[in-house]
Amino acid sequence: MSRKVDGYIPNTKDLTEMAKAAIKKGVNDGLFGTDVQEPLATREKAGCEKVIKGKNNAYIVLGRDRPTSIVSGGGGAGYTQCGMIDMVVGLNALVNTKRIKKAAAGAAAGGAAGKDQIVSPSFASDAARIYMSQRCMGKGGIDAYLGLTRTRGPSAENKSGIGIKADHVRIVGRESVRIYAARGQNFKGFGIGGEPTTLGTPISKNTIELIAGREEDLQPAVLGNNLKEYLEERDFAMTEVIRTVINMIINLIDLNITAFMMNPNLMSHLGQNINDLFTMVIVSLNAEIDKINSLGKLIIEGGNPLLSNTVFIT
Repeated sequence: MSRKVDGYIPNTKDLTEMAKAAIKKGVNDGLFGTDVQEPLATREKAGCEKVIKGKNNAYIVLGRDRPTSIVSGGGGAGYTQCGMIDMVVGLNALVNTKRIKKAAAGAAAGGAAGKDQIVSPSFASDAARIYMSQRCMGKGGIDAYLGLTRTRGPSAENKSGIGIKADHVRIVGRESVRIYAARGQNFKGFGIGGEPTTLGTPISKNTIELIAGREEDLQPAVLGNNLKEYLEERDFAMTEVIRTVINMIINLIDLNITAFMMNPNLMSHLGQNINDLFTMVIVSLNAEIDKINSLGKLIIEGGNPLLSNTVFIT
């Protein structure tokens, strides 16, 4: 007896059986995962490539480095040692979508949208791609293949690379996700310098860059423990300054009281100094509250901590 599932994954067994029965009787093309005719471009094939092609614009290509046309990359230049695996869905999707919209609007679209087009792969116009290359050739390497500028950090030119691009990309680890820019720590047999690049050259300075927008806006990340230590030192210095000022105000109040006893007209100076004392006490109290909230001075963490307990950088 089937049981209804009250979670994220619904019980679709009955619906699946109904769909199979409908398919036997005949349904519209494409419904319930049946074959469908759609205007699709064809990927231009290089002679060295083995192409696994699906029915719905999905490709797995094994060949030599080739980001775009057959004259591009290491394969186009005739290089060896530049093997490639290119997985793509939605070949020429951006251009094809525009052609379909024109055809739907009744404009001249040059025939059926996308039909009989021979196109090269493109990180710009293909819907989603995972690209792996033993050597990404040309200035910029994998960055240039993805249409990205690079003005800092180690060069990607003539080095192995993996490019992942889609409208949205998700990397999910149910327990943890780690992003490393480092040589292997426990590999043996590479000598004093440790693991090199796949070309045998020394690994240069490791960097991790998270960019949302322009590379020109990239700034160094803050190291939380170092920032906390710095702020604690500044806080200690500020506390000493506040304590000194409070002592000075108290001394002034003592002097004003003595002067008031001799001359009552000095009452305003006494009132002002008392007011200053209360102000400094409040400033000191607020500083302590900020320190508790931000620098983790309590057993229970404050409401505005500087240090994350889930994201770490080096």
